Amino acid sequence: MEPGMNNLSPRSKYSNRPKVPPPVFPKSFITKNRNNRKTTKASVNQITSNINHSTRVLQGLESLQTKDLFCDATLVVDDCRFKVHQAVLAASSKYFWELLAKSKSQPPTPLNIVKDEHTEITLEGIQADVMKILIRFMYTGSVCSEEVGVRLLRKVFQSGRELEIVGMVRSCMDFLRGNVDMDNCITVYLIAKEGGLDELKSAAEVFIMENFPRVMISDGFLELRVEDLLALVNSENLKLKCRIALHSAAQKWLDHDSQRTEYAQEVKGQVLQTPMRIVLRDVTQYSDSANNIESPCNHDNLNDKSPGKVQGESENNISNSWVTRTYPTQPMILAFGGEDKQGLPSERVYQLHPLSGCVEPFHNMPIRRLDLALTPLDGQVFIAGGQYSSDSRASDSIGTVHCFDPQTESWRQMHPMLKRRALFTLDTIEKRIYAVGGKNAQGSLASVECFKPSLNEWAYTSPLGIPTFGHASTVQDGKLYITGGVVIGKHFTNTLQCYDPALDIWSYRCPMNTKRALHSMCAVGDKLYVLGGNTRNAKGKRVDCEIVECYNFETDQWVNVKPMPRAVCLAGAAVVGHCIYVIGGYNGHHALRHGDIQCYDTTKDHWTRIGQLPEPLMRLSVCTLSQPIIGNTGRSSANQRQLSDGISESSSDGVLA
Repeated sequence: MEPGMNNLSPRSKYSNRPKVPPPVFPKSFITKNRNNRKTTKASVNQITSNINHSTRVLQGLESLQTKDLFCDATLVVDDCRFKVHQAVLAASSKYFWELLAKSKSQPPTPLNIVKDEHTEITLEGIQADVMKILIRFMYTGSVCSEEVGVRLLRKVFQSGRELEIVGMVRSCMDFLRGNVDMDNCITVYLIAKEGGLDELKSAAEVFIMENFPRVMISDGFLELRVEDLLALVNSENLKLKCRIALHSAAQKWLDHDSQRTEYAQEVKGQVLQTPMRIVLRDVTQYSDSANNIESPCNHDNLNDKSPGKVQGESENNISNSWVTRTYPTQPMILAFGGEDKQGLPSERVYQLHPLSGCVEPFHNMPIRRLDLALTPLDGQVFIAGGQYSSDSRASDSIGTVHCFDPQTESWRQMHPMLKRRALFTLDTIEKRIYAVGGKNAQGSLASVECFKPSLNEWAYTSPLGIPTFGHASTVQDGKLYITGGVVIGKHFTNTLQCYDPALDIWSYRCPMNTKRALHSMCAVGDKLYVLGGNTRNAKGKRVDCEIVECYNFETDQWVNVKPMPRAVCLAGAAVVGHCIYVIGGYNGHHALRHGDIQCYDTTKDHWTRIGQLPEPLMRLSVCTLSQPIIGNTGRSSANQRQLSDGISESSSDGVLA
């Protein structure tokens, strides 16, 4: 039986239930007669009480105070006069007890107590509305929740402690603990900390840690003192997977009060030591503007937004890029969804640090999906389409679009695509998102849609020449390129098509040397690289494609480079610097899903395996983002050995190394 459950079933003789002692009843007592020394039994004196008597007395006193009857004292607070009973003051407050007792023996000059038939007490440092609540509590023993807000109750609590009102602390704590919400959790936390109320502080801190992404953007967050801010940021219970919002909130906290400038370096240092996950920006943007980023040590005035500003950055985005403006960044890869080792669609998201080979969980998607597509845009990640099951052949494909916003660490649903799509591509060109081809219950698609996030609407553009799914795409110099795919009759194609959004036309370029589908394509520098996927051998059998091809824009030709050590299809691929990372996928030769992270160095024409996902995945989608460099981000010695040794053939079964 779990603790806290009401179990009415019979218990065994070995039950650990604590034994309750039997009730103790009053017994007759013996009295002695002093005259004759004989003992006799006397009857028990019966004492009766009315449990409602004390309540009625308090109610009567409150009624007398309200009607100004028999009041023998006046409290003067902020030019307001409250007539009360000295007996109630003395019985409710140790402060008033000592004050009134002292006034009987000597004149109390400091507090302006006039000794006559009526005593007048002037109190400094207390607001009239606060005193009204304190008087009501002394007469009723309760706090009216309808009239008292948490912010006012903070002053009530402080004044109640100064006046040493009996029971006030407990009543305030009970009231606050039952009324913690998003608007007042910071205030409750501060009240508990100032009053030394550990129980209330723990309750408020738990609420803050659970809802920290929303708390950071509240007005109460700006009221924190520097020691409170750092205590919350460094808490082990902090639940924050995407840390860019924390950096923005810290900058907003500094800008709220000019006197906080002296804490700037301390706050920045403490915030940067927390494991910040990502800054959703384009990697090439920072590689091109690295020389325009200044050191935070050169910032003399944090209120001046100009130092450390990336050229071309708008003033509206200043607070959102505090860390990225003042610290160099390193890239990171996010892997979304896919099919797990049990053949089920996944909602999990993993973040991969290429330099360290570290993989850790990230924010889960709102729904499970595989064969999806995604693209980053303006600091957000847009995820679209896919399907719910692995063996439906796109009959349950979806058109749902979700957007992840790191500022609030939340997902929101956007307008769905005009067509349900799976096994399609999604790319960003100049603030617009393009969904190309794919497959649904009606079959292969040739349609192309364009999404405008500012309007939250989709519109058709020029379609493909032939319905295609399972192709790959990338963007280079403002144009969209797609390769391969499955066309009519389940044939693989080797075409390279180019879409010019300015002209809204498709054109053909030099085809690949190999027909393939379910592969990956990336742009590195001024070249395109096509990796993995499926092709057909001389007998027409579908096999893994180990060939890696490189397209040169100047010559309009494809050349083969070093093949993949482990060919996979339905994998994710992303670019970091001059390296291409192929993540997960399916190997038909071994009939296994893989969690390998394979890295191809385009400058050295060399393959290595830098690590693995926590689980084998295929039919996933990935993208590259960037994050600030914090601490030692170099590869560990173990990872260095892995890189130098190249691909480990012993890990071909896909099991974690």
